[in-house]
Amino acid sequence: MTLQRALIAYLLFVILVQVVFAAFPGIDLAFSALFTDESQAFGWTEGSAPTINLVVRRIGELVTFLLLSGILYGVMTGKVRGDDLRLLAYPLLCVALASGGLVNLLLKSHIGRARQHAC
Repeated sequence: MTLQRALIAYLLFVILVQVVFAAFPGIDLAFSALFTDESQAFGWTEGSAPTINLVVRRIGELVTFLLLSGILYGVMTGKVRGDDLRLLAYPLLCVALASGGLVNLLLKSHIGRARQHAC
């Protein structure tokens, strides 16, 4: 299988999954219910889980800061230019555009997700 066919198969699979979840939003609610307690609260909102979540987020932020600082230092000292700069900036730009732009600005604003409301 060529790379192009694999990509097309993957994209078709993603579209199929999106259609199934859009047609049957109860699947999302049923799966999410597996991770809640009797009061419909997620178990990861208590105990040490929020602390673990915060630590993991801060580590990600620190790594991002260090990568950006390294690129900036390399540019300012002249050690990173041209193709090297593009190679270093490309993954950071992809992550920023995908998570910040595509997900937060476009998808979250325009695509509803099944939510179970308390009565």
